[in-house]
Order: sequence, then C-alpha cells, then structure tokens
Amino acid sequence: MNTPKIAIIIPCYLQSEYLDTCLDSIYKQKYDNWECIIINDGSPDKTGEIAQNWTLKDSRFKYYEKENGGLSSARNYGLQKTQAEYIQFLDCDDFIHPDKFEHFANELNTGSHDILLSNFQMYANNKYSPAFCELKEHHFSYNAILLQWDIDFSIPIHCAIFKKRFISAGGFNTELKAKEDWLFWIQFFENRPKVVWKDDVFNYYRLHQSSMTRDRLLMMENTKKINQFLVKYIKEDQLEDFMSATHERYMVLLKSMNDEILSLKKSFESPNFKKVSRVFKQYIKRRWRKITNSHSTA
Repeated sequence: MNTPKIAIIIPCYLQSEYLDTCLDSIYKQKYDNWECIIINDGSPDKTGEIAQNWTLKDSRFKYYEKENGGLSSARNYGLQKTQAEYIQFLDCDDFIHPDKFEHFANELNTGSHDILLSNFQMYANNKYSPAFCELKEHHFSYNAILLQWDIDFSIPIHCAIFKKRFISAGGFNTELKAKEDWLFWIQFFENRPKVVWKDDVFNYYRLHQSSMTRDRLLMMENTKKINQFLVKYIKEDQLEDFMSATHERYMVLLKSMNDEILSLKKSFESPNFKKVSRVFKQYIKRRWRKITNSHSTA
C-alpha cells in the first residue's frame, strides 16, 4: 500500500542541546513514509553539526540553512521545501511519541480528514507532568479557537498532523514574534476542516528557562498586536463576544505576570536570599573600600 508522506518541519534557533532528542523521536517512528525538514534559522550554536549527523544516518532527514527570520519565517521556508500530503510542525525543544504516526495510519491512508489531533504532556527536568490545559473535542472548532484561546485552552502546534492543502497559502504571519500559532489555527479552522481527535498522549512539550512562553512581556505585546490581524475574521454578531474574550485574555496574562512578581518578591524575602544579599553587600563594601584606598594612596 502506498501510504501518504508526512513532512516534519523543525525550525532551529539556539536550542541545539535538545535537537538530538527531537530528531530521535522522528527516527523511531514506526510509520516510515516521512521526511524531516530541519531549518537552521541562522543559529550560531551546534545546530548544523548535529543536524548533518542525522542526514548521514538517514536520508529522510533534510537540512537547510537560512538567515535568521524568526519562527514563522522558518516554518514557511519548510512548507516551501516539501510536497508531502501531511505536515507535522515540531519545535526543536519538543518531541513526539514513536507510535504517533502509526496510530493515525488508517486516517492517513483514507485521506478523509484534514487534521489529526492527539493530546500532550509537559516535560521538564527529565520528568513528565500533566498538560497546562485539558484538551477536549469541543475545543476543535473555529468559534472555540477564536473566542476561548488562552482562556480555556490553547493547542501546542505539534499536537496536530495537518493536511497540507488545507494550510493557508500565506502560512504563518512573519510580523508576529509570538501568538503566531493562534492566528494560524484560526485561519486553518476558518475552512471548517474535518477533525480526528484521539485523547492519547503522543506529544511532549518541553518547559525550560529559555522557553518563549515565559517571556510575559513578549506575550502581552503580541497579544495586543494580533488583535489588529483578527478584525477581518470577526463577524459583526461575534464582535461583542470577541471583545469580552479579549478582555478576559488580558486578565489571564496579567494574573500570570502578577503571580510571577509575587513569587519573586517571596524569594527576596526568604532567609536564604537575605543571607546571600547581606554577604553580597559586605563584599561590595570591601571592594569599594579597596578601590577608594588605592586612589587615595596614588
């Protein structure tokens, strides 16, 4: 049987320490008709060396280099490099289960669905933990994604296998440095795709200190910017609901920022921090005395 090809598009920038784990999760897929498109988005680390080792190991890995243009630019570049029927987006710090593609083999072979979705878990410090939201089948609609995103749920991009012809010709919006996934999901679901949902964990979302989602100010700035792009997607009878949802999204983001500030404040008030702070102040005073004494004797 001729199975349809899946292209896995992996943008890479300054996260080479996670790349082997990501690519190994592709290499171990039991479903074998895939190609993996690795895009080095101007990354100055060991991305190129690691990726080229995988191309030598298996010819299904393809490696490309481009000038740094951001996540959206790199994903769009990958879309241009493949003719595969299906697309799996995967950030280089995340990974997927080796059974994922095989688990959807029947749906892939019939081709009667436009998006194949499965659940996810968090991964940090070599430990798995529950997802940051609970995905449910009723979330996978245009209205839910437009109005409830970042309030009740959001869907990590690697939870889906997308039918390529259903992806907007423009791909990802390159003007957005965050929240580009949300706009992509809205545009995809605007065409009312046929959805397969399997409540099985096949996707792993790595959480680490350099994760973009930890930059709350970046999230706030791009949440504001994306509203400008969403006007054309909002019908007149949805405007009031959208404005209400927008307000609620800001409140959720502000609360998360406030929680982080309170957590930081508590850490400053801890006995350990006060001890370190006291020692540091004493060190600064000693250094300052040494500097002033050296000047006075000069």
